[in-house]
Amino acid sequence: MMVECRLNDIEAGLVESSYSETIDSFDKMALKSDLLRGVYEYGFEVPSALQQRAIPPTIQGYNIVTVAQPATGKTSALCISVLQNIDPNIKACQALILASNHDAASQIQRTIGELGRFMQINGPADISKPDPCDDIGLSHDAQQVVIGEPDQVCDMIQSGIITPDNINLLFLDEADKLLSCDTAEQICAIYELLPEATQIVFISRTMPYCMLEIAVRLIRDPLYITVGKAEHPLDGIEQSYIVVEVEDHKLDILSELDKSSALARGMIFCNTRQKLEWLEQKLTVRGLAISTMHADIISIECAAIMAGFRSSTSYVLIATKILYTLVAKLSGA
Repeated sequence: MMVECRLNDIEAGLVESSYSETIDSFDKMALKSDLLRGVYEYGFEVPSALQQRAIPPTIQGYNIVTVAQPATGKTSALCISVLQNIDPNIKACQALILASNHDAASQIQRTIGELGRFMQINGPADISKPDPCDDIGLSHDAQQVVIGEPDQVCDMIQSGIITPDNINLLFLDEADKLLSCDTAEQICAIYELLPEATQIVFISRTMPYCMLEIAVRLIRDPLYITVGKAEHPLDGIEQSYIVVEVEDHKLDILSELDKSSALARGMIFCNTRQKLEWLEQKLTVRGLAISTMHADIISIECAAIMAGFRSSTSYVLIATKILYTLVAKLSGA
């Protein structure tokens, strides 16, 4: 009965941010000294609005649903919270992070590695790789942080490669994507395999009903945190679209845009790295000057690519979600 009432509230649009306390300095968050050092070495100075509100309750153990726009520091807030709550003395998996694809998993792995460089942490292991056993370290001490797509994580728990007994934290990155597709059933299966007291955190860009319905059913008394909703992000920008029914015809359209100077300097976003590499090859053959950004490019290289893009008058940049992360980092978010 209580669940049905809460679902009715969601359907009526009554679920809003339920947590507004902030801590405006990393120094005041009681972070471990080695983690704090990593945060500052990473380039952060002042926490973003999202980090000020989401990190403190997360490291205190609250179940949380966080909704924020891109480039607000969601991924780094996730990584800082995970590192703070890991017990280095327990040589077993303590945190599971579910990602929607390999690029997202790789970026989280890289960010945790950089933020936790001064900490004695095993991992993080990215099991979204083609050969996850190379990263999971079966012949070594168990990884304390494991990142992967839901189907891979579920398979590894069920096969005994990942032991759930010490897992106390489950993160869903891009929860709106994870819970609006076929992986929702796998996520529920993972939840059933975890200890009852496991802390659950959803991080999302939007708050669709399907995500909130599952949040209500799985999460005990979650805090809802919404930050940084842009009111008119595209004011002053003329928008148009071209309907292309055949995938291969998109290349012809892009080439025509280049010839007409409409694509003299522009960005093309791809959902996956595989699509990015395919498009880079095809457009390069057609004579376009191309640069790419994806999760396996380090931050310094990304910054150099962006600097070149800004200074060039004839340039096409193809990117995955990594561009959001770079913008967040360069802006201090």
